Amino acid sequence: MRRCGIVVVLATACVLLLAGPMAQGSSAPAGAAEWAKIEQAAEQQERVVLYLSIAGVEARMKAEFRKAYPKLQLDVIRQPTGELISRLDAERQASASGADVVFHTDRGWFDQVASHLVPATGPALSLYKGTKSAFAENRYFTSMLVPFSLAYNTQVLASLGVGVPTGWQDMLNPKFANGLVGLPERGSAPVTLQCYYAIAQTHGMGFFERLGKLKPRLYPSIGPTVQSVAAGANAVGFVQTAAPADLIKAGAPIKQMVPTNPSCYYGYFVAQVAWSKRPQAAQVLLNWVMSRAGQEAIHGWGYTASPLENIPGGLDVKPDKPLLDGILTPAQQEFGRQFDKMTR
Repeated sequence: MRRCGIVVVLATACVLLLAGPMAQGSSAPAGAAEWAKIEQAAEQQERVVLYLSIAGVEARMKAEFRKAYPKLQLDVIRQPTGELISRLDAERQASASGADVVFHTDRGWFDQVASHLVPATGPALSLYKGTKSAFAENRYFTSMLVPFSLAYNTQVLASLGVGVPTGWQDMLNPKFANGLVGLPERGSAPVTLQCYYAIAQTHGMGFFERLGKLKPRLYPSIGPTVQSVAAGANAVGFVQTAAPADLIKAGAPIKQMVPTNPSCYYGYFVAQVAWSKRPQAAQVLLNWVMSRAGQEAIHGWGYTASPLENIPGGLDVKPDKPLLDGILTPAQQEFGRQFDKMTR
């Protein structure tokens, strides 16, 4: 396993079952001759547009895609998932030019618009068809697994005489009182609340009652949380593994570990949209993202995991159960209200 500042304390992840069943697909990979024609047509379309919601992977994707398809320009629009969805819905309703392929975290959106997504037919489909990473008759696919993690400031921990955290329970250290624990608001993302709920299911509601007595600092999202840990405003913070990557690379006094008590993973999903004005180019890009070469380009930085096995550089952590899906149950919604009372 490539570490890159991430510590995984157990080799086997135990991930909570929160996603629904996989839809069995009926599409089949195109034959070699047919795929060659699709690639030729894609090159004539000259460009392809990817809507992407995760930071840190765009440059590598562009560079590696250009090596594979030098005549096809990859343009990337990167925005948070919610902003992308607003943009995508407007394009879909107007049948307007914009995205060709989408890559974001909101599985509920993919389910809602599944009839407006194009089933994959490229050679890489054989890697996914019939697996837990293929959904809605091969209309969208898991392309990235991201673990939630605990980021920590090495200098702050040293000043407090506190060792490296080994699990979620280390947020309860009394030395972290008065705002030294950073948490994204539970409303910042449904999967964040689902992970908080998973922690409560494992450790009991008393976990967050005790955490609340330490007066944690709440942030609007993971981004400000990780920035505050890096700046030393927090000793530890609830984040996800990709969030501190640039700060670690820049030499900030921040590291992270991936708890497994419980493990919490969420997915990024990828699909071709039916309103694409460059359908062959979209097919080619989707297939490349799904391929082993595309997965290595995406995950080679060492902070995320591929649904495919043995991707060089990617995190070697494979959930043995479905991912957090962001679709909140009534019990999780009620827990969210209790979370607010306990942590404010």
